[in-house]
Amino acid sequence: PAVWMITCEDGSFFSFPKSDCLLLPIMHSTAEELAIYLYGRILQQLNAEYLVKRGVRVMEVTVSEAVGQDAVFRREIPIGSGGDENEFDVANYVRMENIPPMPCPTETEAAKKRKISS
Repeated sequence: PAVWMITCEDGSFFSFPKSDCLLLPIMHSTAEELAIYLYGRILQQLNAEYLVKRGVRVMEVTVSEAVGQDAVFRREIPIGSGGDENEFDVANYVRMENIPPMPCPTETEAAKKRKISS
C-alpha cells in the first residue's frame, strides 16, 4: 500500500496510508491556517457575487481543536475581486498579513531521546 512519509526537523517521522490523507495547500496544520483555507474554499464554491446578492456581507469560519480552543477567521466578502483564486492562498495570506510564525512549544519523543543520549 502507498504511504506518505513525513520527516520532522528533529528526526522523528510519521507514515500514513495515502488513502487516509488529503494534502492541503497550507504551511502548518494549525486551526488558524485551516480556517483561512476553509474560508477561501467556501467563498470559491459559493461565489462571492452570489453571496453579496443574497445580502451576505461578512463570512466567519471557526475551527475548533478542543473545547475552548477555537480559531476564528472573519472577513468581509470581497466585492469585485474578480474571483482571484490566490486571494486566500494560505501561505500568501499569512505573509501579507505579517502574522509572525509561532514556534512549536512541544518537544517530540525523538528530540527528548536525542537530548538524553548526547
